[in-house]
This record gives sequence, structure tokens and C-alpha cells, in this order.
Amino acid sequence: MYRIYPKYIYGNRFVVARNGNCTYNILIKLTMKRSSKPTAAASVASPNGLRFLLTGTEGKYRSIVENSIHAFFLTLGDGSILEINNAACRMFGYTPAELKKLKRLDFIDHNDPQLLAALELREKNGFAMTEATGIRKDGERFPVEIASAFFIDTDGIRKTSTTVTDITERRKIKQAIEESEQRYRMFVQQSSEGIWRIDLDKAIPTDTPLEEMIDYCYHNARVAECNDNFARMYGFEKAADVIGMPLSQVLPESNPCNMHYLLKFFTNGFKVVDEISYETDKDGNQLVFLNNMIGIVENGHLKRAWGTQRNITKQKQAEMALAESENKLSTIISAMPECVKLVDRNGTILQINPLGLQMAEADNMTEVVGKNVLAFSTPEYHEGLLQILSDVFNGQEGKMVYRIKGLKGGSIWAETHCVPFRNAANEITALLAVTRDITEKIKLENSLNEERKIRHKQITRAVINGQEKERLQLGQELHDNINQVLASAKLYLERALKDEKPRPDLVAEGKTLLDYAMAEIRKLSKTLLPPSLNDKGLQPALEELAAHIRQVNDLCIRIEWNGVNENEFSGDLKLTVFRIVQEQLNNIIKHAEAKEAVIAFHRRDEALFLSIKDNGVGFDTSQKKNGVGLRNICSRAELNNGYASVHSEPGEGCELLVCFPHSQK
Repeated sequence: MYRIYPKYIYGNRFVVARNGNCTYNILIKLTMKRSSKPTAAASVASPNGLRFLLTGTEGKYRSIVENSIHAFFLTLGDGSILEINNAACRMFGYTPAELKKLKRLDFIDHNDPQLLAALELREKNGFAMTEATGIRKDGERFPVEIASAFFIDTDGIRKTSTTVTDITERRKIKQAIEESEQRYRMFVQQSSEGIWRIDLDKAIPTDTPLEEMIDYCYHNARVAECNDNFARMYGFEKAADVIGMPLSQVLPESNPCNMHYLLKFFTNGFKVVDEISYETDKDGNQLVFLNNMIGIVENGHLKRAWGTQRNITKQKQAEMALAESENKLSTIISAMPECVKLVDRNGTILQINPLGLQMAEADNMTEVVGKNVLAFSTPEYHEGLLQILSDVFNGQEGKMVYRIKGLKGGSIWAETHCVPFRNAANEITALLAVTRDITEKIKLENSLNEERKIRHKQITRAVINGQEKERLQLGQELHDNINQVLASAKLYLERALKDEKPRPDLVAEGKTLLDYAMAEIRKLSKTLLPPSLNDKGLQPALEELAAHIRQVNDLCIRIEWNGVNENEFSGDLKLTVFRIVQEQLNNIIKHAEAKEAVIAFHRRDEALFLSIKDNGVGFDTSQKKNGVGLRNICSRAELNNGYASVHSEPGEGCELLVCFPHSQK
């Protein structure tokens, strides 16, 4: 015997039918209100009829649940599972027995705030639907959609009916749509062209008379969507600044060219390609656009139009300028201070400008045009000119310096640069040569070579003078100092040998003098022989030089290294720097009356800069001629591709600056 217990859920009646120990849950759509009597379709005439109804409904229920692609769960309030279908086992990877031992939090992530909110909503309304995260037996997490409702059975026990749908594919499709939308928006925003959509206030029938349609669009069309580049074309910063702007504001009705643009659109099936419009920006500046536009027609009504536009204002201006420049081109070529000529592959001159006539000493074009270029050069350069002619017609360029022989017997030096001259089909039809007179340049180079020879002699003389100076210093030192010491030592030793008894005191004194002479010779040799800079380094050698000077002179010497690594210097450069510093310190000691000298090194890019500055009496550089010492310094610098300069004024000390542009090894 079946007992039926009704329960309303969202306008439906949830029927619980019980027969003995079996309980069946049936959801029946009723066609009556609560206060109404059941209709004939919903009434049951007899117990047998009810049994037939319930049995049939139970069968349908079982069939639907078991064959559903959605997972079904019937659970108690604590989450314990009473019933499941095959789809639930397939979805979560459990056997029915394994799944019934679990609770819903074992296969649904309950940490999701969205799920918690849905549970609260279900508690309030009896039903809720949400998206959550499912957890398979192997730990894989996947997106699901959950629809859940609770009810009270005949025993008053609260139960929950839940369906779970795997929405992985739906998520992928949604993500693909979102990515496609994002790509579309990125394309629109990143496009170099202006992209826009014009909407009409009201769709207009496509059979509207042409003039009426154009007038309506002018006054009832507005910018509905565009990218930032479209806005910038009109002088605005971003798209939002032009949304809603009427068409008449950007497309002046007064310009007849714009009328042609719209006529073409309306008479060409609401489509135009590469049509020109003349518009204005927000400041009233004239703009020229190349447009593509297509109208959107639905149910015989024009609703909107999509389009792209490219700013060709500069291109149009360039075209106008090109026409003007072509008119000026012949004038410019005629006025060029160089010879410009066209030559065919046989060497025949096709065209030449007035300066070319002047170089050839010709009075008119007929004396040059049609003649071979070899007729205007000396014989020793014919082979080179023919080679350039061959190279250019093979697509290469050529340069050459040669002598031009004039028609009246004159001769000049010329430098020519030859390139292929191509036609519209990119075929080489002639040789274009630009030739300039370099006679004065050749004269200057010859003069410079003479000056270099003189300079070389001066450097050689300075080196010889330096050597003579060093020899003189060596001779004076040997004669005035060491020779005297050795003579005294000799006297002491001779006196000791004459006495009958040994004189240790005289021998000791002689030995002392010999030791002194040896020390002086050693000191002198250090000044003459190049220091072993590769062993001890430039910086220690300079510090040692400064220390020796401090022992016999009151000059305070300070050495500064500002980011300079001497390991980057060659051995020759180190020796040059050492000798320059040594020479300049000698100059300071002899002439400057200075109390302090600063030797500073710093690097800029690949150049090394050496500064030697003192606080001495200084001198007038315009009056004082360079001495041997300064010439030696300049010569040493030049031998290492460097240069030296002196800056001084009376009473302001002196600074020697030396630069070695390429100081690295």
C-alpha cells in the first residue's frame, strides 16, 4: 500500500511514495494551485491507478537518473551519500561502493567562497545553483556546476538532491571566447589604423530616397565605438573622448568630396573601399583619410556601419610637394656645384648639367652630349673608368679619382661617384655619375704631406736634442760629481800605500768614497735606463720617482688614478707616460718654483688623459717658445698617436695636458 506525502519545491510538488520499507522520491509538475482541487489529469481514480502512476514514474525516474550524463547524489544533511548514479562514478573515478563511503566535501572543494555562498542561499531558499571545483579520486581538480535542493522525507529527515555537471569543456569554450574577444580588442587598440563604428539614432529603410538618406545620416549618425588611434587622428587622447560625436562634426558637409564619398557608399551596396574623405580635427586642421566602410543592414534597414581609416594627410601633402619638387629638380641640378651626368653602357654621355660643361671646358651641350667619357680623361685612367662602367651596369657602385682633360687644354683633378640609374621596372638603363672638382683638395693634401715631412724632421731634431741633453747631463754628472769622488778615493788609497805602516783609516775613507760613487752611478743609471714597468708597473714606478724627488727637493708630489687600469696599456705607452712625467717634473723643479705638483690620470671611453699641474710662477704661453723638454714631450705623445698642450698664465701655475685617444692594448 502506497502512502503519498506532498512537498512543494519551486511550484512543483515533490511526492514521497512509500510501500513497506521502500521509499520513492518523485517530482511531479502540478497544474493546480494550493487552494485548488486536483485536475482530472492529476487525480487518481483507484489504488491500482495510483500504483500504476507511481510505478511508471519511478521507472522513468530511475531511467533518467541512471542514463543521465550528469552526476546525481541523494545525501543526508551531514553529507552522507544515500544514492548515486553511474555518471557520478565515472565523473569522480570511484566505484559506487567507494563513493558511498565518502562525504561531499571529499570530492567537492568546500574552501571555495562561491560554494559557501551557494550553500547559504540553499539554506534560505531550498534550492541553489553555483560553479565549484570537483576533486577526482586521482586528485585531479576540474570545474563543475552544482544544482542542489533539500527536502524533508516522510520520516521528517532532511535530505538533499544534487546534480553535478562537468563544465570543463564549457570553461574551455568560454575561455576561448574571452581570449578571442581579448585578441579582437587588442587588435583594434593596437591597429595603426583608425577603427570605428557609426550607429544611427534610428535604423533607416534602405529604400529611402538617396538625398534624404544622406541628410539623415549626416544629422543622426554618431560614433558608437572606436579605438584610441581613431581618436588621436582628430587630436584627442583616447576613444572615450569621441564616443557620441556626431558624424557632421568630423565629416564637413560643405566639402563636395565628402558628398562623393557618401554617394559611393549608398549606391555601391553600402560598401566602399579606399575612398578619400576630407575631414577636420578638433583644432580645425584639415585631414585627408583613406577609408574602407561597410554598412550593417538588417530586415531592410540600415542600422550601423563599420569602417577603418588611415591618415594620408602627409602622403597627399607629399604628392603635392612631389609635383612641385619635380619642377624644381632641373633647376637644382643646374645649380649644383658638382657635375651630374647620365652615361649609357657604352660610355656615351646622355645628359649633363652646366657645371659638367664647365669642367669639360665646353661652350654648349652639343660639344659633350653624345661623346664618350674617355674623351674627357687622360689615358692612364681609361682602364679604371671602363671597369667602373662595367661594375655599375652589373648593379654595383664605383668611386674613382682621375684627371679631367678639358676641350681647351685645361686639366683638373676630379672625384666621381657612380651608381646605377634604374627605370620604373627596376632595370638599369644608365650610369648616374656625380663628379666634383678636388684640385684644391689635392693641393692641400700635397701641402699637408710637406708639412708632415717638416714635422717629422722637427720630431727627429727634438729626439736628437733630447739625447744630446741626456748625454750632457750624464757628462756633467760624471765630471762634476762622480769623477771628483773617485779622484778623492784615489788620493786616500795612494796615501795609504805610501806609508810604511798600514793606514786603515785612509783605506776606510777611500772605501766610503767608492761606495758613494757606486751609489751615484746607480742613481744616474736609473734616470737613463727605462724602468722595468712590466715587472713593477707604471704606478709603483711613478711613486718611486716621486719619492726620489722628495728626498732632495721640497716639491710635494701627489698622484691620482681616477678609474684607470694600467693593465690596459701597452708597454710602449707605459714607458712614454713615465718619460713625459719625468720630463715635466724636471721642468717644474728647474723653472716653476712650485711647492706642489699633481699628476692625475683619468679615462673617457678609450682615451687616456694625463694632467700634470703645479702651483708655480707660471708663464705667458704666447710669449714663451717651447723648449727642448716640451718638444720632447710633444714628440713622445705623437709617437703614440697622442697630443699634448700647455695651459699657463703668469702667477697661475702651469698645467700640461696629454691625451692618447686609443690607449688600450
